[in-house]
Amino acid sequence: MKASMEYRGSSLSRKVASGNWIIGVLSECIWRVHTYYSLCRYPVDDYALTAFAELGFPVGEVNGAEENEGFWERTTAATENGRRAGTYKSFVEPILKSADIDVLPFAVASKVLVENGNAVGVRVERFGHTLDFFSRKEVVLSAGAIGSPQILMLSGIGPKDELQKHGIDILKELPAVGRNLQDHPIVGAQFHVPSGEEQLSLSPFDTFNPANYLDYYLHGAGPLSYNLLGVNGVWHSKLVTKSDRPGT
Repeated sequence: MKASMEYRGSSLSRKVASGNWIIGVLSECIWRVHTYYSLCRYPVDDYALTAFAELGFPVGEVNGAEENEGFWERTTAATENGRRAGTYKSFVEPILKSADIDVLPFAVASKVLVENGNAVGVRVERFGHTLDFFSRKEVVLSAGAIGSPQILMLSGIGPKDELQKHGIDILKELPAVGRNLQDHPIVGAQFHVPSGEEQLSLSPFDTFNPANYLDYYLHGAGPLSYNLLGVNGVWHSKLVTKSDRPGT
């Protein structure tokens, strides 16, 4: 699978990012992760874009010329009908009834079972019991940036010193496992802007309005479908001197 999303932006975005939609095939089933603009938009988004443009920043499409530096008119998210489309909903739920697949809830993978240098199964912990599952073809390890190296190291695959420190038998010394993890720092700030009678952004009262719940459940629209991304942009900081990618 080379990609897993179908981008649905403007016609310009589709032209610039042709081929940016993703189709994966598993057991003759096709799935897609849809990325949509939020159907809800607040005045503060447009005011912010106008301000950035007046300051000289480029404003345009996320997949256009402003991809490397500038502010985007609208930001997409992995949503469908106003609802967040996570991994399970996008990849597993659509094929549960039609594909030959079993999902084991409340199970935590703790080890990859290896025989003669080949991964042959996985060990899981479930309700206090240890269960071993063996594969007829292959084992796919996909537990995230933290979980995957953790399972590898618990299986004896990783940095020698780290494995020895925890008393884990070394199956394969791979110094890079679990290294070079990088955080994604973010600083949040909240402030109040007097707006008179105009509502500039999402209000707590939006969540109490029954009409907004109705709009969300029937049409996937309204304030409750807001993806909270608002206005986003990227630009190079002074610390980045040689790069075609943004530093901020």
